[in-house]
Amino acid sequence: MSSNSKTIADENRIEIIHEQHEIHGEDSDLTAVVEGENTFTTELKPWAKKAMLEFRCKVEDAILGNYILRRPHGNISIEESSKPKEIENHRDISIWGIPLLPSKCHESTEAILLKFLKARDFKVSEAFEMLQKTLIWRKEFKTDGILEENLGSGLDNMVYMNSTDKEEHPLCYNIYGAFKDKELYQKTFGTEEKSEEFLRWRVQFMEKGIKKLSFKAGEVNSIVQITDLKNSPGPAMKELHAASKKTA
Repeated sequence: MSSNSKTIADENRIEIIHEQHEIHGEDSDLTAVVEGENTFTTELKPWAKKAMLEFRCKVEDAILGNYILRRPHGNISIEESSKPKEIENHRDISIWGIPLLPSKCHESTEAILLKFLKARDFKVSEAFEMLQKTLIWRKEFKTDGILEENLGSGLDNMVYMNSTDKEEHPLCYNIYGAFKDKELYQKTFGTEEKSEEFLRWRVQFMEKGIKKLSFKAGEVNSIVQITDLKNSPGPAMKELHAASKKTA
């Protein structure tokens, strides 16, 4: 077994999966050690508190200045540049139902911001860019409305939530051995449209899992994800790997 404790999925989104395991055999140890997820600003060292204060101010200014969804480094597509300028009010912008505007004083806002800071080693500019990319990706992917979509994929026995660990983190199992069946793999990833449908279903599944989390002090705010690669097609399943990288 290899395990990799991490806090990000990719450069576009914050990861709420605290530790991921890949299982290659029946006797693999599934014990997950999750540390530090409930650390809040009152427990941070002075230099980390300073970074959090700077990050809070940066996010506050970006939201009130209506540029929180501006692409980092000014990368604007031709399509975007041709659209008429519209003044958007982002004061109510949120992620996972939690408002991001610090001055709203929501009890879970700092827990979310702290995840971004930790993901970028308390480098404020990098954490802010990651937050922007996350929000832009979620808007473009229409993530906030994905729970209302009917995305039944018939793969519920391959990816599912089942029980919790000793720390009460929900356990998410990914059983990819079934994809050794070439017919099933082709049915799921045979076309670009099918791959996109799988991706949306996978994101919807994770959003449902996040709904079970609490981002309050001292409570569970991460998921333990377990990936079983036994009997899986391995490197041949590039479409599955691509989808997993976006949703892991």
